[in-house]
Amino acid sequence: MPLRRYAAAVLAMLLLPGFRLTASAEICGMSSRAEPASIVAVDAKGDVQLDDGRVLKPAGILWPGASAPSRRKLLQNRLATLLLGAPLAIDLVGSTDRWGRQAAQMFVLRGLQSPLWIQGQLLEDGLVQAWSTSGDAACRDAAREFEMLARDGRLGLWSSVGQRQQARDQRQTRSAGYAAAIVFEGIVHSVRRGRSMTFVNFVGPRSTTPSWFVPQRLERNLAGRGHNLALLAGKRLRLQAEINYLPRPRLYVANPEAVYVLE
Repeated sequence: MPLRRYAAAVLAMLLLPGFRLTASAEICGMSSRAEPASIVAVDAKGDVQLDDGRVLKPAGILWPGASAPSRRKLLQNRLATLLLGAPLAIDLVGSTDRWGRQAAQMFVLRGLQSPLWIQGQLLEDGLVQAWSTSGDAACRDAAREFEMLARDGRLGLWSSVGQRQQARDQRQTRSAGYAAAIVFEGIVHSVRRGRSMTFVNFVGPRSTTPSWFVPQRLERNLAGRGHNLALLAGKRLRLQAEINYLPRPRLYVANPEAVYVLE
């Protein structure tokens, strides 16, 4: 049976009422909109080329930037190993980005076995960090749970070697003066309100620890979700942010979904 027909047949069976998926797939909401797909290539930027010409990017994870070529290559090889030649189902998330890429949750179909959630596998291996985006709410909690498995097991990024590598990558990005996507965690030291911006400062050396610059509109949106910036001192935050290192480290967050109060 051709690969696409096989994938379609297995997917149809998985979506029958009463068929139970794995816990990860259920949490991620593999929906009735999921469709079979066939992958022909994976590149170092994390772009996944389908045989019908579409380009996907894995939703819910942070792909390393250009300052981390060794990590990019490792992830490229791992993703290609998981996807190429496998019967797949993809669940599209949101709209295409400015490069024409479509975010998607990806599942390898394995006959009567439970489907393998690709992003969950990469997170559990410690190869990537969770990075939720608009329209991806169904997978947010699951992604963080899989990441915590890797953290607790000190795997990949969370191993001593991985932590040193991440520090080197950040130094290279900082020395080059680039902006970069980053998952930042820190304890709030103080909150200072300016005329058009609120500044959230974190515990750590002033020269290397970034501050979070919060525009008024984002502050209002956060307040609507129960996050009062004035009350954050002493709490640990997790931010999906863009970091700019010059003239000193600054964090910018695009939307309130990228802000987590951990304690």
